[in-house]
Amino acid sequence: MTSGLEDRDSRDTCLYQSILYRIQLGRLNDCFNLLHLCLSFLPASNSGQLVEHLSMIPLTVQHPRSTPDVFLSLLRYSFEMPDELLYTRWSDVPVTQLNPLLTRQYVTGSQSMFARLELKKGCIVPRHQHPNEQITYITQGALLFVLGEEGSTVEKIVREGEILVIPGNVPHSAEAIEDTVDFDIFAPPRQDWLTNDDAYLR
Repeated sequence: MTSGLEDRDSRDTCLYQSILYRIQLGRLNDCFNLLHLCLSFLPASNSGQLVEHLSMIPLTVQHPRSTPDVFLSLLRYSFEMPDELLYTRWSDVPVTQLNPLLTRQYVTGSQSMFARLELKKGCIVPRHQHPNEQITYITQGALLFVLGEEGSTVEKIVREGEILVIPGNVPHSAEAIEDTVDFDIFAPPRQDWLTNDDAYLR
């Protein structure tokens, strides 16, 4: 039979592991919902220990490393929500002609970006990489992706109705083997797109 202290230590360990797991997956909203719930009933001393423990957890590559206080930077990143709702339709979103075979539209929030791309057959998106996680959904046509480091690449054809999740910092290229409509989600938003630092597409 364990003592109350041992039980508490065990619960604390499970809590730390649960929050760390969510941070590693990038599930920050889940992480802070759990943290808020726990801090609401933990004694002050335990709460301080929890924050001190979390401050030592390194960020994943998908999230900012701008301050040495990891816990606080995560907190700011997670809770920076837009002040206003955005309600629109694709026909009202500006279309950018990146090159003769590629057009792009996107809307962005504080933590993610949703993009619509039209690629004519033969369009090639050159090999590149970014820290943002990417989720690709094809609604028309097909894209041939080449993913991974040189010498160990994997080819994947993603067709209408199929989804591809590309982790952050994985090198990849894409070729439209048919006329294609592609929807992409990026988390966090693509800063290179927002600042037009995307010459590789033009």
